[in-house]
Amino acid sequence: MRRACVLIACVVVVVAGCGPAEPKRTAGTANLPPDQLAILQMKPHGALTVWKGQPVHIESFYIDEGQYAVADEQEFYVLPGKQKYTIDYGPCLHGWSKVEAPFNADTSVFEGPYGRFEATLLPGKSYVVVGTSKLTGKNAVETEHGFKEVEPSVKPK
Repeated sequence: MRRACVLIACVVVVVAGCGPAEPKRTAGTANLPPDQLAILQMKPHGALTVWKGQPVHIESFYIDEGQYAVADEQEFYVLPGKQKYTIDYGPCLHGWSKVEAPFNADTSVFEGPYGRFEATLLPGKSYVVVGTSKLTGKNAVETEHGFKEVEPSVKPK
């Protein structure tokens, strides 16, 4: 009976997990309490989803010179204040399409859109990326982007 209870408890912990994941920390945030930081909710399919007929998603973003990969929906602690941001997109391939991609006849380099902008984030606030396909730069791929304040998904401790 005791072994059965231990087994059930282990299964519950594995299935339920340990609660929501803490946001990842970006440069300069390591020793600061969460309530003094802003939170970026990065959603790969949350801003631009199609570029010139090709499905796209956010692959990475930069805060000044620091690059952060975006694999799926993630949250990041960032320093509040005014900083430069860049949002990079790549082709949106899932499942078998992603496996086949390196072997397809079209091996041209994908020149996806990107957003480069300055934004001021406030401590204790949470933001998501917003973007449009409106061109803003001196080239054919720089698009309009910014942040929108949203309700935090996890309250700072």
